[in-house]
Amino acid sequence: MKSIYNTLKEPITHYLKKDVLKEGVKVVDVLTQKIKALEIEDKINISSNKELYEQKMFTYKPSLMQQKINNDFDYANSFRLNNSNQGIKKIGLSNVLYKQFSIKVDRMEKYGDPKNDLVFKKLFGEEKNKDLLIDFINQVLPGKHVKDIEYLPTNLEPDIRIKKQSILDVLCTDENGSKYIIEMQNAKEKGFEKRAVYYASKTYATQMDKGGKYADLKEVIFIAITDFTMFPGKKDYISMHNIRDIKTNEHDLKDFSFAFLELPKFDKHNGGEGIDEWCDLFKNAKNYKSINTDNPVIQKAYKTLEMSNWSEQDLLDYQAYEKILLDNQAREDQVRDEGIDKGKNEKAIEMATKMLIKKKPIEEIIEFTGLSKEQIDDIKESLSIK
Repeated sequence: MKSIYNTLKEPITHYLKKDVLKEGVKVVDVLTQKIKALEIEDKINISSNKELYEQKMFTYKPSLMQQKINNDFDYANSFRLNNSNQGIKKIGLSNVLYKQFSIKVDRMEKYGDPKNDLVFKKLFGEEKNKDLLIDFINQVLPGKHVKDIEYLPTNLEPDIRIKKQSILDVLCTDENGSKYIIEMQNAKEKGFEKRAVYYASKTYATQMDKGGKYADLKEVIFIAITDFTMFPGKKDYISMHNIRDIKTNEHDLKDFSFAFLELPKFDKHNGGEGIDEWCDLFKNAKNYKSINTDNPVIQKAYKTLEMSNWSEQDLLDYQAYEKILLDNQAREDQVRDEGIDKGKNEKAIEMATKMLIKKKPIEEIIEFTGLSKEQIDDIKESLSIK
């Protein structure tokens, strides 16, 4: 089968060169990133139908390269891959996966989504990027002045083997021994605030070795970035929590503190400072084609997120993980919609029952409830109404 890369290389270079150079982007970078993304999609989506896939050939349509949208050239609308046999959907993809595949082909993302757990750990969980984590901690907690950190194992072993093991996103300690738990939470989870307290207390307790002294225990700080609203009554997107004397508000018990950054409340874009710049990255990075910052730490963070710098395995893992999230969301939406439909149907049956008891005309009941005549007849039968 002719290589997709070779098929696209010449026409992309020819049609995009002038416009790409206007934006200061190298043609080869655009091409490499796009082809890499397509090849990763192929591996993930088509692996179970390899023989059928190999029988199909993607054909390139160079005429679409000449399209422009206003003056803002959009690579996504510059070219399309079309399957010669009624579309890639025929290869066996589910509707959800086909939809996501189409989105990925139609819209080239420059930066990976830092809310994705794998990307989050790439950003903050690797030794080469610990300067990024240090800066983030210091921006959230400006009074700490952390100079160095050491990564710790992220699994919290249970006290009893049969109990559930907890896995943290990032766990580290600073030069003073303070422990930091950094968590990214995408889905709204009942009791997440309790899980935060549990993780912090578990981390605190694991410091105590046999024969250790309570006085040697170090503080634990839990920092969570949430892609949902945790505290609807609070206006600010960042909130700090610790243990205070209720009467005097004195901070005597200093070993536990919590910070929550609620991304839905954050509405600033490209150009903020301090923690605003980090929150902008978390919330909006995947939608950016370029960034507006002179901060070398944030520049490095975006360089880490830039998918053209990732290995093939990184891209494969990222796409696979996003598909899991998409499938999970689709299932949740289906369950929710089915629940809504069930609730509406139950309400309609309840209304029809009351109207039948009041001997309302069948035509009126159908009009008000939306139920069919057959459904109303079934209700009449259950009520023994003639």
